[in-house]
Amino acid sequence: MDDRDRRLLEAAARIGGGETIFDALDEYLDGLDTATRRARIDGMWLQLPVDHAEALAAYPELRDQFDILQGDIVRTDAAYLLGERAAGATYVVASATCDSVVRPKPRQGTILLLPVVPFAEGDFAGKTADARERSMAKLLERLLSFDTSRALYLPGLPGDPAEVLVNTISFKDVCTMASDLVPTVERVASMTLVGWRAFSLLVRSLITRTGDEELGFRAAVDEARAA
Repeated sequence: MDDRDRRLLEAAARIGGGETIFDALDEYLDGLDTATRRARIDGMWLQLPVDHAEALAAYPELRDQFDILQGDIVRTDAAYLLGERAAGATYVVASATCDSVVRPKPRQGTILLLPVVPFAEGDFAGKTADARERSMAKLLERLLSFDTSRALYLPGLPGDPAEVLVNTISFKDVCTMASDLVPTVERVASMTLVGWRAFSLLVRSLITRTGDEELGFRAAVDEARAA
């Protein structure tokens, strides 16, 4: 870990007010080319699954006994999308950790999951080698600039097929899973503090996004009705 890494970790731990993790990431990645950005993020985004015993030893004030954490990468056959079971897929836990607690009994009936969408060589079929390279470079540049709220970069995962070039977390579709099935999922990885900060910020914006247009018409309607 170098000074650049330490500054990012310190920022992730203290962020508040108007500052966001993406401000810290902009500073962290400033001046780096795409390949170096990717290598840096790969080393700062994911870690081995964090279990309850380890967390409790490091932080004795911990009260909840968790089986999964928000931001965990999991594999399960128990997820549903629009009522259809999606077997054998990989997801990221979108529900808050406190809402994912199932012991001694589940706090919520369902857990929210976001699908992991891989980009593989086949996704660039029909293009020349140069065109594939340009498309891949453009995709990585966009993901590693963190300028989209529709997807979030995710490093390669254990068990990925060899043809997978990059993973993303899609914020377009939300899947669900019965909370009593939480102990059955395969935990692939947990997010680091940095990764979780970025992911949780996008989850909050997905659920509670407020745009200027909506602010404007809601205020105008309230004012008109009060007249």
